[in-house]
Amino acid sequence: MLSIPERKSIILFFALSFILTCESYGLDMSVKSAQFKAEKQTYLEVYLYVVGSSVKYDTLEDNNLQAGVQITLMIQHDSTIFAYDKFTMLSPAGFVPKDFMDLKRLPLKTGTYIFSVEAIDVNDPSNKYNISYPLLVEDHSNTFQLSDIQLLSSMEKNNSMEAFSKNGYFLQPSAFHFFPADMNQLHAYIELYNDSKDFTSENFIRYAIYQQVNDQNQTLISQKYKKTEKIPFQAFFLQLPINELVSGNYVFSVEWFDKGKNLLDAKSVSFQRSNPYKDFVRIQPDKSIYGKAFVHDLDKEEIEYILKALTPLIRGNQGVLLQQVMLEKNIDAQKYFLWNYFSELSPSEPHLAYQQFKEIAQAIDLTFKSHVGYGFETDRGRIYMKYGRPTEIIKSEEEPSAPPYEIWFYNEIEEVRQVNVKFIFHNPSLALNDMVLLHSNCKTERYNPRWEVELYKNAPAEQEGNSPSSTRMVENYRRDARKIWDEL
Repeated sequence: MLSIPERKSIILFFALSFILTCESYGLDMSVKSAQFKAEKQTYLEVYLYVVGSSVKYDTLEDNNLQAGVQITLMIQHDSTIFAYDKFTMLSPAGFVPKDFMDLKRLPLKTGTYIFSVEAIDVNDPSNKYNISYPLLVEDHSNTFQLSDIQLLSSMEKNNSMEAFSKNGYFLQPSAFHFFPADMNQLHAYIELYNDSKDFTSENFIRYAIYQQVNDQNQTLISQKYKKTEKIPFQAFFLQLPINELVSGNYVFSVEWFDKGKNLLDAKSVSFQRSNPYKDFVRIQPDKSIYGKAFVHDLDKEEIEYILKALTPLIRGNQGVLLQQVMLEKNIDAQKYFLWNYFSELSPSEPHLAYQQFKEIAQAIDLTFKSHVGYGFETDRGRIYMKYGRPTEIIKSEEEPSAPPYEIWFYNEIEEVRQVNVKFIFHNPSLALNDMVLLHSNCKTERYNPRWEVELYKNAPAEQEGNSPSSTRMVENYRRDARKIWDEL
């Protein structure tokens, strides 16, 4: 165990836990829709996206994991059901939970409706999601008309017939209409319908991004123009840069004009942008505010050391910001980040909080240091930094057919709202301190149902059932890992 003063460890660990990003474990999904036309028939495209970590998984015969969500779509007017569909979305099968998506198309007629979606986790019926909203299908007798705008996470040329392919491209819908910091372009798809049979004039579209200042006011950020062709139908794949946008709410709009600049039709859609580093640069104060604080005398090496030590503790937008601060290598920005972090942690004594954290980081570094980097960058060091001292550690170094391994047990981990949490690390390389995480039942860590087989891979003939898909080993003398795991 680590020789860290108990008081400092407990105080700092619980203080840090308050600033970690809380994660939601209810059924988390995005439901978006857009109206289009095909051969004068209006239809609704429904884009469904399920966050893989928010559903319960079942084990298949080949020991892969798979989740399912039962979806009920309904379009109704008063008590009359106009369109209905019920189906099950299945996640990709594998050892690691993954997000999954689906697309459905429903026919529409002119009118006002209520569109509703009910989603139920098939492996946990108490885990549900519901949403409903009004749906207006406009009269399509207008000569010039735009479809709704479909915001995209990505698009690529693809002539396949799969549901997400359209007009020669694979279009991945934007989940939640949310664009994180690693996305530098906004992609959108829209269709133009011209039923006038008058193709003598040249029209054009204007597409733009506005920042939503408040409910009434918007500020133009960027815009571009494209000419439209003299044909009844045209599809546009549009994109605008968003790398310089700060975090906030925005509107993407498309307007269709004739040659005389008369507006023919317009559509818009809202989206959210997260760009922590741009926010950070924008609000960074003058050095006089923090320049004489405890960060003033820190050299480049110590700053880099502490930033790396903080990495396991910071997630969400702050984690993205920390990565960018480290990448940019702007020492003033790095000093401000540290000053701001420890000032929020301990407003009255940020220097003391910094020193306590540094002592813990150094102790963990010393204890778990290996050839791969600092001790807190190893799997055991990272887990210790994130969750603190385990309730119990059981070590094994001389089991036949198994490399050295350790099983860590926590009575409770508040950050993930979970009790009886376990981690197993092993050292297949036999190098000093080269323990890697093999498996955990912690919701946010590596889940590996074949961990026992991997641990005892030097005895392949003794897998239960003697099958390549086995997840367990047969019981044997001094083969204790499963027994220890189950009894903890």
